[in-house]
Amino acid sequence: MSGKNDENKKSQIFNAQRIMIAAPKSGSGKTTLTCALLKLLQNLGKNPVSFKCGPDFIDPMFHERVLGIPATNLDSFFSTEEEIISIFAENFASSNADFAVIEGVMGLFDGLGGTSIKASSYDIARITKTPILLVIDAEGSSRSIVPIVKGFLDYDKANSGTAENLIKGIFLNKVSKGTFQLLKSLIEEETTSEYGVKVLGYLPKDSNLIWESRHLGLFLPNEIQNLSTQIQKTAEILNETLEQEDFNDLARISEGLSYSQGSLTASNETFKATTPAKGDHLSNKTSIFNFQFSIYPRCCPRRSFLLLLPRKPTAPRKSGRKNRLLLSLARQISPKRRGRTFNRRRLPRALRF
Repeated sequence: MSGKNDENKKSQIFNAQRIMIAAPKSGSGKTTLTCALLKLLQNLGKNPVSFKCGPDFIDPMFHERVLGIPATNLDSFFSTEEEIISIFAENFASSNADFAVIEGVMGLFDGLGGTSIKASSYDIARITKTPILLVIDAEGSSRSIVPIVKGFLDYDKANSGTAENLIKGIFLNKVSKGTFQLLKSLIEEETTSEYGVKVLGYLPKDSNLIWESRHLGLFLPNEIQNLSTQIQKTAEILNETLEQEDFNDLARISEGLSYSQGSLTASNETFKATTPAKGDHLSNKTSIFNFQFSIYPRCCPRRSFLLLLPRKPTAPRKSGRKNRLLLSLARQISPKRRGRTFNRRRLPRALRF
């Protein structure tokens, strides 16, 4: 059986224009820039495809609103390096894309437990050999941005495993044109000769382009009025403020990736979640993952033994009941009950199916 599977796997070289949008911290403007960039690429006649680091399911909804096709999650906690490359390459090819945009998660180096680079945006960039465009919220700052940039470049160089930096460009958010020109000169004066990094553009501060967040992340796309209009407006601004020639040169320096075509053969039917690539990969390893994941779990299929719950779920019902409901559900699927038949009658009515 394994020999037959090996025959179906063909070694391929994947090489395409790609960029990762990352930042020192959450709230720096990664999703805003990613959506604007995707829309700008579309407006310029390209066929971009998007990816999201980690298991995040909200930001990919914004990507889908722009492109009309689902985004794909790249998660090095759930997947091996080989599987990450295969997910990346095969989804790129199946979309007939010519440009890949990967949005990072949290801060660039924030990984497992907040203490490791593993499963961070940087880890995904390293695995996929994707150049990083570092987005910095420069509101209220001037020369203090320089040591921040140099610190990230030094840490990048120490962890890249090569002589080259993965961070190839800087993008400034929430600055005026005059401030951008000043900061661009200051940053490049101290980084270009040593690291080869350029400042590639900026977005001005605009209260109409700020998408509010809550504990799970951004509000959902359908909760934001005139979202498509806002994204189009931001893309038009980006068309004027992005140094497109330097940006395209940066995206072209991506290295080729070797992967085995056909290594991911599972379908989504046994794993219904908002992160398709993760579902494909896990269901290929075991058929017992069969559950649904939403902002608030209204139901849990029979014989489920694992359910991913948000840390602070948004309950559609009275908030005072949500902790009791989730506790009751957790008890039903606890490890002590593994292998037993799921007893739906023991669930509160709000969670029965």
